[in-house]
Amino acid sequence: AIVAFLAVGVLVLVTHALARPRWFLQVIGVAAAGLAALLVWRFPVQLVGSIAWEGVTFRWLFLKTTLRMIASEPIFGVGVGQYPMWSSRFIPAELVGSQYASENAHNNFAQIAGEMGLVGFTAFMGVLVISVSGLRHRRARADNPLALSVLFGLAAFIVTWLGGHPLLVPEVAYPFWMGLGVLAGLAEPSTFLNRKLLAATCLFAAVLLISIPWRVIDKENAITSYRQFGAASSVRAPAGS
Repeated sequence: AIVAFLAVGVLVLVTHALARPRWFLQVIGVAAAGLAALLVWRFPVQLVGSIAWEGVTFRWLFLKTTLRMIASEPIFGVGVGQYPMWSSRFIPAELVGSQYASENAHNNFAQIAGEMGLVGFTAFMGVLVISVSGLRHRRARADNPLALSVLFGLAAFIVTWLGGHPLLVPEVAYPFWMGLGVLAGLAEPSTFLNRKLLAATCLFAAVLLISIPWRVIDKENAITSYRQFGAASSVRAPAGS
């Protein structure tokens, strides 16, 4: 989380520094390099040691799990909250028999894509994009320092999703969605009065509503298949396992 906060902070500073003298950008570069060196010196094992590489490897394996999950259920995913249950069926060989055989994705983007499919993931990303679209113009950002501050904090938090799934924790998820709502409220009003966007949103909601019966039947069949898979696995398992 600290690394994500610093990375987004440096990015924001560099963006603003592009309009300033060259020496200002050089100072930021030196400060960022010094801060990075300080973090590596202070937390060597967590950032560049064996623990860090094990964490990266573990998350890469679960990203593979998510891709297999999406390939199996590309449209609507395996179902909300079902990732841990289904992950054991899609995990790579390296995770078979380990304590991580049934786990969450440790990547919030992958978690949502695996559970909600491409439809849910697209809708989720659409909410994020629309919420910040009111600040896409430089003038809008300059005239709204409060919105820029909220955007900076949310962006740093979103970067942490690449290595964890904080939205699964209600105490963390609720403040994020409240912050995103504040950001959307601070955006330019015209952003939410776009008729084409409203029409597309209504059409999308209608398609989801119409698809509910089909999705219910599909998930019932999937759960039956999973139970059969679990029963077969227990039969094949050696005695005492």
